Amino acid sequence: MKEQIKQHLQAARPWQDCLIWFESIDSTNTQAKLLAAQGAPEGTVLIADLQTGGRGRRGRSFHSPAGSGIYMRVILRPNCPPEQLMHLTCGTAVAMCDAVESACGFRPGIKWTNDLVFGKRKLGGILTEL
Repeated sequence: MKEQIKQHLQAARPWQDCLIWFESIDSTNTQAKLLAAQGAPEGTVLIADLQTGGRGRRGRSFHSPAGSGIYMRVILRPNCPPEQLMHLTCGTAVAMCDAVESACGFRPGIKWTNDLVFGKRKLGGILTEL
């Protein structure tokens, strides 16, 4: 799966220098925050096959076993005040729906405002943090 993901990312943007793959990690979020604080460039993508300490909104734990998902973080460095980012999660959700539809042929819904769903099943979650 790693090579397939790299191919799709490279087709959209030359991410190869900013793609970090982990077989297992405590949390892509924790590692992304650390790398961002150390000056990682915008567009750095972290992907893991397994997270042992994944978390969602409000500090909830997020079950992320190997082979059943793509656990990913992207470091962005928008050049605007934080108040202009209030719609970033919604915009990301719409973009993810577009991507799923393009890749899989069906369009998931958005459960306000950070979960992608299909039927009654959660397909993914979006955690946006400053």
